[in-house]
Amino acid sequence: MPYHADIIVAGAGIAGVCAALRLSEDHRVLLIDGAPQSASRVAAGLINPYAGTRARPVWHAQEAQGDFEWMLDRAGCAESFVQSGILRPAATRSQAAHYRSSTKIFPDRCCWLSSEAANEQWPDVTARHGMLITSGGWVHVQRFLSAALQQLQSADCHILRHISITSWGESHDGAYVILDSDERLLAQHLVLALGFGYRSFPRLRQLNLHPVKGQVIQTAPVEGLQLRQPVCGQGYLLPGEHGYTLGTTYERGFTHSLPTTAATRAILELTARMVPSIATSQVTHEVAGVRVGVPGTRLPMVGPLGAGIWVFTGLGSKGLLYAPHIARNLPQYLADPSRIPPEVRVH
Repeated sequence: MPYHADIIVAGAGIAGVCAALRLSEDHRVLLIDGAPQSASRVAAGLINPYAGTRARPVWHAQEAQGDFEWMLDRAGCAESFVQSGILRPAATRSQAAHYRSSTKIFPDRCCWLSSEAANEQWPDVTARHGMLITSGGWVHVQRFLSAALQQLQSADCHILRHISITSWGESHDGAYVILDSDERLLAQHLVLALGFGYRSFPRLRQLNLHPVKGQVIQTAPVEGLQLRQPVCGQGYLLPGEHGYTLGTTYERGFTHSLPTTAATRAILELTARMVPSIATSQVTHEVAGVRVGVPGTRLPMVGPLGAGIWVFTGLGSKGLLYAPHIARNLPQYLADPSRIPPEVRVH
């Protein structure tokens, strides 16, 4: 057998790459990069630790952002993270009250501006009820993934590209995978980070997972619009090198994973409520993909399915925060599954 690994990671999206990068520090890792991971391909790159209509911290928010920055440094692209803060215009008086409450609870990470102060500083953003500014920023996702893969190659991690697994199972001393070339590979552990690809395997379809389609669009620069901070609320807007990235949709019960004109219109309408001038922008690119989440929790899922077989999935729209956080702790989870936080453990 040409490949000898302690751990096989199946899937080279954000979850799989982060897992492989962390595990390669102490183990021989084989990363199987099959079909493109649609969610990672679509991810805009927003790092938003204070999400939701009330701007409350996501699960393990502070640790997760720290682990994201650690992972960027590990990948050798720390400079790609723009810690600009995130502009959160309040859509209603009720939301403004929640935002002001967040400022009182997290004064070191949130700042509240009145409507007058917000409009004076950011005249391009509509903030009739005021604006919250939180920690966070954005990163170029594909640049991060490319840098991480280069680090893995330099660390002698084997990467099998354009190869998929057709089946997997338990062996007497760990786990095995069967590739689409019919080759059988053995390892002590197999980490399945397949994203939407979970549907190809009956055993993974038994997990409580839910696919949600999301679309993102890119626009050309807008004359006079000079925003350099992400704006998040009814949709989001991220500044880029050649225009803006706008998103996103949350489509359940979808029939295909291709972008649609209707979704593009919906995204433009939502973001134009926050940044009116974006309505006149020229759409240059549309892309859609499928996130996988765990209904009712909005948390990731990690843990063993059997002897040596693990699953790492359910990142939803928080992959850039949750994937590095789970991955950084993955070695201790593999050594002792009881250390997995119960709220994200596979049930």
